[in-house]
Amino acid sequence: MSAVFINVRQQKRRLKPNATSIAVEGSQVQLRTRAQSRASRAAHRALVKNIGLFFCVAFVAYGFSILTGNTLAEHARRSQVKAAIQTKGARADMAQLRHRLDRLTTREAIEGWALQQGFEAPYKLPGEEAAL
Repeated sequence: MSAVFINVRQQKRRLKPNATSIAVEGSQVQLRTRAQSRASRAAHRALVKNIGLFFCVAFVAYGFSILTGNTLAEHARRSQVKAAIQTKGARADMAQLRHRLDRLTTREAIEGWALQQGFEAPYKLPGEEAAL
């Protein structure tokens, strides 16, 4: 039974056999009965149990969110390290290609290739005749 129903019954009967009353200046004050004490203890236990359960669920959810966040942060860090390594390799490859391109586009390299292929220039630069 709930404590509310006990109070209504007590008001109708005025006193229960196991309750005591005290007269205070024209009004009656009733002390708690055993049933009321048991009901309040049960309500208190239920309240403590529910509060404990709430904190357990909150703690588990907090721990899960912390683990999830750390996992995602570690994944992002590893991806960043991998991207940095790939970028470093790509820059090294680009530097090597740029160096080869510079070697192939020099005047001497082009003239050497043209002579190997049998090409003759239709014109001569002003300083070349004196050099030959």
